Amino acid sequence: MFKSVVAYVEPPFWNLWYCGGNVLWQNSQSALLSPVYPLALVTSLPLAMKINILFHYWVGFIGMHLLLRRVFALRSWCATIYLASVFTLAGAVLALMVYNGSLHAMALALMGFGLFAVLASLLARRWRPLIVTTVMIAAGLGYAAPKFLPVTLFVTGDHVVDTRTNVDFTDWMPLDLLVQSLSIRFK
Repeated sequence: MFKSVVAYVEPPFWNLWYCGGNVLWQNSQSALLSPVYPLALVTSLPLAMKINILFHYWVGFIGMHLLLRRVFALRSWCATIYLASVFTLAGAVLALMVYNGSLHAMALALMGFGLFAVLASLLARRWRPLIVTTVMIAAGLGYAAPKFLPVTLFVTGDHVVDTRTNVDFTDWMPLDLLVQSLSIRFK
């Protein structure tokens, strides 16, 4: 993708160098909208990726700090730093999953957040943990919409064919064949 943009000055919608040509924008595992690519023009690619991760952490931390101080009127510096750090790490995990193409892992993380929110709401007997988690998940999915919409259109298109077949027989070995296969000495 980086080579398409820099060397050939083409929009990064198609990857010619992967499996004889493959989609980029519709591919759920491509990091198309990433600050790494502009940074890689002035630094090396590994350094640009590290700066990108640090940038995401810093933006999340500052945003959570401002939210805790201005919206929730939290005055304790210790509590503000602690809570901002916790939410920054959770948000960083989700943000990195979406922007770097791990949508399957993000689904597992969202289930974990949901379970935590339900348990926290039940134990506290308040709706606040569930509401905060729901808003966080909705915002994350909203931010990921430019990635989710093309992926959804690609996967639900007519050109995608389900090649799984229904097996009409069981895949069991008879006992004598199982014993024979486990007792044969290989040279």
